[in-house]
Amino acid sequence: GVAGHAPDAPVAPDAPVAGDADADAAAAAAVAAEGAAAAGGGAGGAGGASGPGDGGAQVEVTYLVHGADEAARAVLATELDRLGDSVVLAGDEQRLRVHVHVAPAVQDEAVAAGRRGGAVDLVRIEQLATVSVAAQSDAQGAAPGTSGSAHACAAAVPRLVTVLSADLDVEVPGRHLTGHSDPDPHGGAASRSRGESLAAALTDTAASPLVVVTDVPEQVGPQIEAARADGIDVLLVAADSLPAALAAIAVHDPAHEPGADADAMREAATAVRAAVLWDGAPASRPEARGRLDALLDHPGGVEIVTLCARPDAAELAGDLAEQVRGRQTEVQTVRLGAGSPHALLAGVE
Repeated sequence: GVAGHAPDAPVAPDAPVAGDADADAAAAAAVAAEGAAAAGGGAGGAGGASGPGDGGAQVEVTYLVHGADEAARAVLATELDRLGDSVVLAGDEQRLRVHVHVAPAVQDEAVAAGRRGGAVDLVRIEQLATVSVAAQSDAQGAAPGTSGSAHACAAAVPRLVTVLSADLDVEVPGRHLTGHSDPDPHGGAASRSRGESLAAALTDTAASPLVVVTDVPEQVGPQIEAARADGIDVLLVAADSLPAALAAIAVHDPAHEPGADADAMREAATAVRAAVLWDGAPASRPEARGRLDALLDHPGGVEIVTLCARPDAAELAGDLAEQVRGRQTEVQTVRLGAGSPHALLAGVE
């Protein structure tokens, strides 16, 4: 659905976060982490703590390291392998994302290992849910007795990122940005509410793969390619219009396998034909009805009409909605922000 979106919950002030924990953390390539968790790799934790693969409680530790050269990264990887499992290091010397599952008793050691290699920030430590995969082995194909904590963690984090050309609220859980120019050349599209960049949305999350839905693919392309080059798994759903992107979002199902979910969204977006009915200029307002008629005139018929309207086009959208209902066709209206580039758009499917 499309309506009021609640922002992601911040890390609680009293969360068990070491050192510089004052923001959301970065953790990428959870698919690789899941594979490591399923394999039960890594040595036991220090000091008698529950080690990887022994069924004990674990926490997920993620942070960024700045200034870790190749040698420092190798030392860090070895140290994290000793402390826990599901170790993922993605990035370069300028910005290295670190992800590891460890016993709570050694979580501070996992952060300290990063500090020995460079400057650490965006530390986040979260309790992992423990799931018995043995009871689900028939459905999931997992080997009985293996830990499902990595799967539980990945499923709990929304994987959807939307970058839309218009300012509107999206109810579906995820990171929702508006595709306008960002003064930060490395930021890409920026959020209307939190100043969040697409680069941050792609890196500061434990979800993998991520599914990006956008009607401005030319804007998000460079950031997505940079993220992929950095080891982040991104599935792109590129729509050719805002109504098509909304159709894709409407069929998003977080319970589905990510690849199948992305395919279903692409199919929904492709099925939409769209047009700008009114650009906001008074002289062109009378042409809106004819443009909508042209969209509705389709040999295969039209089942759903979506009208996307700025406040200055609300009255016109209402009139056109009545016209559509007279044809026994379902119509829905989406309210756009005042700063949206087009006053009134329509999509039909």
